[in-house]
Amino acid sequence: MITKTYPVFVSYWPEGSPHGHGLLVTDGSETMAEIFAQGIEGYAEELAEQVAMCGDQSHGHGRHHPKQEVERAYKMSVFQLLTKDFAAEWEEIQHDIKLYQKWGGQPPAMVFLPSADDPQQWHLMVPDQEGDPVLYELRKGIIDDILDPRQDPTAKPNQIGPGWTIGRN
Repeated sequence: MITKTYPVFVSYWPEGSPHGHGLLVTDGSETMAEIFAQGIEGYAEELAEQVAMCGDQSHGHGRHHPKQEVERAYKMSVFQLLTKDFAAEWEEIQHDIKLYQKWGGQPPAMVFLPSADDPQQWHLMVPDQEGDPVLYELRKGIIDDILDPRQDPTAKPNQIGPGWTIGRN
């Protein structure tokens, strides 16, 4: 039986604080069963100690945390270890990295662009789950208040892909 491994981490960011604290519980070399066998309270104590020892002298941008924040950090890490789906979160992080690499940066949530054939007809481009662009035709007249690209003398249909390119002024 192959067991998938993934990093497990807990964090605490006090409300209104300029910084947070995090603890890498495992880099994926231990399973959640092994982490629970070792006792999650030890990890919670470690994060709480980080918060308690925080100060300007420790890493240059820290601050003194009152006892309530130290206690909240402890409780927050126990809560995260008991409830967080670390495997799903790790898969999501890996997926986001793949999309970022595919697009050469943050992929857009959506893009409105005029059709190359008819600039009065607009399309909505939305990346699918794999980051591939999917075009949807919009109902005519839905974005009439957006400028027709043909009104710009430097505009021309894209050579590659849908939409128009407008020259730099």
